[in-house]
Amino acid sequence: MATSSISGNISDTGTVHLGGLASGIDTEGIITGLVSASSSVLAAQQNRASLMRAAVSTLSSIGSGLSSLQSALSALSTVDGATGLKATTSSSAVTANAGAGAMCGALSMTVTSVAAEQRTYSSRFDSATQALGQAGSFTIAVGTGNTTIQVTAADSLTSIAAKINAAGVKVTAAVFQDGTKSRLLIRGVDTGSANKVTLTESGTTLDLNGDGSTPDGGKTVAATDAVLNLDGFTVTRSTNTISDLVKGVTLTINAKSADPVTVTVGAEASVLQLKIASVLTAYNSTIQAVHTAAGYGTVAASNSLLAGNSGLRTVTSRMASILGTPSGSGTYQMLSQIGITLNRDGTLKLDSTKLTAALATDPTGAATLLSGRMAALQTAVAALSTGDTSPIVNQQNNWTSQAKKLDDWCTSEQARLENYATMLRKSFSAMETSVSQSQALILQLSKITG
Repeated sequence: MATSSISGNISDTGTVHLGGLASGIDTEGIITGLVSASSSVLAAQQNRASLMRAAVSTLSSIGSGLSSLQSALSALSTVDGATGLKATTSSSAVTANAGAGAMCGALSMTVTSVAAEQRTYSSRFDSATQALGQAGSFTIAVGTGNTTIQVTAADSLTSIAAKINAAGVKVTAAVFQDGTKSRLLIRGVDTGSANKVTLTESGTTLDLNGDGSTPDGGKTVAATDAVLNLDGFTVTRSTNTISDLVKGVTLTINAKSADPVTVTVGAEASVLQLKIASVLTAYNSTIQAVHTAAGYGTVAASNSLLAGNSGLRTVTSRMASILGTPSGSGTYQMLSQIGITLNRDGTLKLDSTKLTAALATDPTGAATLLSGRMAALQTAVAALSTGDTSPIVNQQNNWTSQAKKLDDWCTSEQARLENYATMLRKSFSAMETSVSQSQALILQLSKITG
């Protein structure tokens, strides 16, 4: 009679399964082999679901890159944005900034007045904190607003300043140290003669309307407008920041200047290069991300599902087509004429020398071409990366749905395999019981027949 062998296995639940106690057959090994053979499809589907989720994550990252590209393109999608203008001045008395709509050229002006707020100083007092012993009030009027400040005998310059600041009228107040003595300083919030501050005293003797004719008396420095003389025209504004004089140009008046100040607006390659560099960085990052995901040349795809993916290839080919399409009928019709070209791997590069030359020759023509192509690319990128027309979004939705179905199937299949293993153990257990009973019967018969 064959010697029985013992075979065992510990299940995932910690239960010890022993096989072959009676038959000598490694039943648990047989069960493991049968279940393993049936599990190959489960493992393959689990791996496929994992690949799909990884591919969805990669596509999401590429979509984020396209969003960054859209943002960079917005700075160049209009002629104004693609002009790359810069404003310079011949004197620090005036500074300038060129924005959307500015025209190239030069302006000459003199500055006869700088806008300032009104400043009113009270008469002098020995102390900022000592009670003045004055009782009464004064009214502050600015534009259409006014308020009355009540003064008691216990008030000092410091407490009166606090009352003014709490009143909510368009002035501020502080104590001004005039040598060894103190004055109350009331100054308007806004510049310009229209923002004159009118002070009317009743019962107080702060000399808030003094003319400065005596050393200890009050003094007022009137609010003034900014006044320029431009080509024989007198220009008056209430502030020193003037943005409504010349379209697209903001002037800041810093000081008077009897000598003419020249403001020059012109195309500046360095300004435009920064915007183009932002586009190139975002564009090239997207192209490289697609190459890594889908494979390029001798480099294999990072995910087999994305190898040669048609959706990703649609993105790169569509963008390249737009950049290589002629536009308009002016001096420049191709981006390569202003220094922007495609490399063999689909990335972009900029020839700064060529861009500078194009801007010097025909800045408007260069801006028209650049803005037209960038606007077209921006529209295409939006369609390629978002909405129902996006091959990326459609592929993401498809794989997300498939991965969910596979996960559900794998859960069901795992349960089926566990039930299959349980059924096999019951069958082999019944067999072992039958073999054991047969062996016992044979043993009894052998004893009888002796």
